[in-house]
Amino acid sequence: MVQDGYPMMDYLAEHQIEIESCPTSHLHTKMVVSEEIHSLPQFLHVKIEVSLIRMLPQ
Repeated sequence: MVQDGYPMMDYLAEHQIEIESCPTSHLHTKMVVSEEIHSLPQFLHVKIEVSLIRMLPQ
């Protein structure tokens, strides 16, 4: 088990499924309130493949 209590993170890591993440958009749309609590560092820590994308606010 990769992350206790996070079965989706386990699944992504075990099956080597890549996710796309846009931290700037997540902050802009208030999906996360600060960079410090964004899930991106957790994904990288458990070796989930991540593609960073950039979307400019309109």
